[in-house]
Amino acid sequence: MLPTLRDDLQIERGAPLLSGAPAWVIYDPVRHRYFQVGQRMIEILRAWGMGNVARLRAYTAREFGWQPDGDELAAVVQFLTGAELTKLPPGGSSRSYSTTAEKARKIGPLALAKSYLFFRIPLVRPQRFLDATVWLARPILSRGMVWCLLVIAVIGLSLAARQLDAFLAYAERFLSLDGALYYAVALIGIKLCHEMGHAWQATLRGVRVPVMGLAFMVMFPLLYTDVSDAWRLRNRRDRLMIDAGGVMVELGIAAIATLLWVILPDGPMRGVAFAAATTSWVLSLAVNLNPFMRFDGYYFLADAIGVQNLQPRAFALTRWRVRKALFGLNDPAPESFTPRMRRFLIGYSIVTWAYRVLLYLGIALLVYNLFFKAAGIFLLIVELSFFLALPILREMRIWFKMRQELITHPRFWLVLGIMGLGCAALFVPYPTTVRIPAIMGVTHETGLYPQHPGQITQIQVQEGQTVTAGTPLITLQAPALTMELKAARRRAKLAQLRFDRRGASMQDRAQGLILEGELQAARKQIIGLEAAQDQLTLLAPFDAVVMDLDNAARPGLWVSDHARLATLIAPDLSQLSGYVAEKDVARIGVDATGRFIPDDPDLPTQTARLTTISDFTAQSLGRGYLSAANGGPIPVENNPDTQAETPFGAWFSVTAVITREPEFNPVPMRVQRGILLVSGRSESIFFKTYQQIARVLLREFDL
Repeated sequence: MLPTLRDDLQIERGAPLLSGAPAWVIYDPVRHRYFQVGQRMIEILRAWGMGNVARLRAYTAREFGWQPDGDELAAVVQFLTGAELTKLPPGGSSRSYSTTAEKARKIGPLALAKSYLFFRIPLVRPQRFLDATVWLARPILSRGMVWCLLVIAVIGLSLAARQLDAFLAYAERFLSLDGALYYAVALIGIKLCHEMGHAWQATLRGVRVPVMGLAFMVMFPLLYTDVSDAWRLRNRRDRLMIDAGGVMVELGIAAIATLLWVILPDGPMRGVAFAAATTSWVLSLAVNLNPFMRFDGYYFLADAIGVQNLQPRAFALTRWRVRKALFGLNDPAPESFTPRMRRFLIGYSIVTWAYRVLLYLGIALLVYNLFFKAAGIFLLIVELSFFLALPILREMRIWFKMRQELITHPRFWLVLGIMGLGCAALFVPYPTTVRIPAIMGVTHETGLYPQHPGQITQIQVQEGQTVTAGTPLITLQAPALTMELKAARRRAKLAQLRFDRRGASMQDRAQGLILEGELQAARKQIIGLEAAQDQLTLLAPFDAVVMDLDNAARPGLWVSDHARLATLIAPDLSQLSGYVAEKDVARIGVDATGRFIPDDPDLPTQTARLTTISDFTAQSLGRGYLSAANGGPIPVENNPDTQAETPFGAWFSVTAVITREPEFNPVPMRVQRGILLVSGRSESIFFKTYQQIARVLLREFDL
């Protein structure tokens, strides 16, 4: 027995397919859903009232000259019952419908994920308003208005192009709180006009608009208009006009607003025009015309090529093509398309899948960085599960159901072997090399600064000269210091005279202790000033090489005590120091061997051995040679408390010694930056990935 069709279903002729073949539409008024079927399906449904398969096949043979086979009838029954277009299931019991309803009421993880990604809230039933205002829409959406707006757009864009500098300056001014307010108002107004464009285009073509409301995509609100009754239209051009109605209105607003921005004087109205123009152009060209999300561009493309439910059908075709390529199956395609259309749909589905993954991951990362970390990580997990893991699991479930057919194809075993080797490769430990940013050749370094402001009188060294500790480098004179020393000596001499003749003066005898204190203070000041004068001769604090001698330094030049006149470095070829990242520190140990590769290609590679690994993370990068701010490989951030460069992430300091010097080993005259490659512990890709994910989760959840 065949299941009985519901009495309330409506079947109407729809727009023909792109090939010209007739198409029909089944309308379910209870759920307000439409189903497009072909001529062959309609002929089967015309014979459906026969009640059983034998009479149905006899009827189709007599009336249409062909008979459906068992597989085709089974597919029709599955479609009708799955779409709930029958009164009762084939078994004659309503229990399966009750089970379906019960499942629909249950909210599982998958349902929650889908709800988070996209859900709708109906708000108004606008049909009466649309019928009352459709007279206003006719001139606005007329062909003459379109040509008029096209001329306005050309004029506005050409004039705006001549004021490109002013346009860019306006854009910079709008990167503020006031600008955000302008954009928010413009966005709301433009989206309302956009949806009215769809609704009016539908009303003009006799299509009912049952509801308008809010849709949420990844919790971002969007307005929507239900124009699904457009399925009833037989003229494809009418459906395309409904699809394009919103974009037409937006582009019209963009054209008018662009021209207004050009001609209006500076002020609030020009700001409103700028916000409306930029918002409209961006929304229309970058969002609404995008065919990879279910916005206007998607429905326009689907109607233009005559492939309704474009994405599900393209995805099904791509899955079939993947199975055919992997296993060499000869199963027929889900649908019959021309080779050109088939290639287009497969390419479209691949680009759509990649675009949606990147879009939702971008939204998750935006939430992660702008709001709170836990929400971003949760969204990331949901999206990876929904767009990556779930499709793969569904496809593998299909492969499992087809296993009896697959095992008969030799290519299946080849693919299975490759997949097995690929999975095994994830768990096999591989020898690893740890890259440690390091510097070589310097144990001590210091800048040469004057202790006091003064005038250079003599420079006793040259660039690159090797000096020993205590060698005079640069001599200065400070006239102010000399005058102060002379004054201090005069005061000391006067204090000494008064102290020596204190017996002859009653007043000096009474102030003997005070005079003695003044004498001691004057002597101490002299000692300090003489020491300061001695410091005007800059000496080498250790055996060093003079580097970065100031080219402007010359006798007679006045310098401050903040002027760096030279750099002193103590070369040592045997020492290396660097920093290892937290993710790699567990894979190395003391006495691990490696190779140091200097950044300077003229210097040779040297073998080295680790001597120490710090147990604590580095709070700064010491002299900063490895900082990204100075061209090094370690990213840093400025610590506002210490004004020091703090490594971004956890880094541990390490030291190493050169174990074997090459034949050509010049003494470096400055710090040599490079990479220390150290042999690390063997590790599998799976374990490494697991550690990285666990490390991120522990850090972000503060565990």
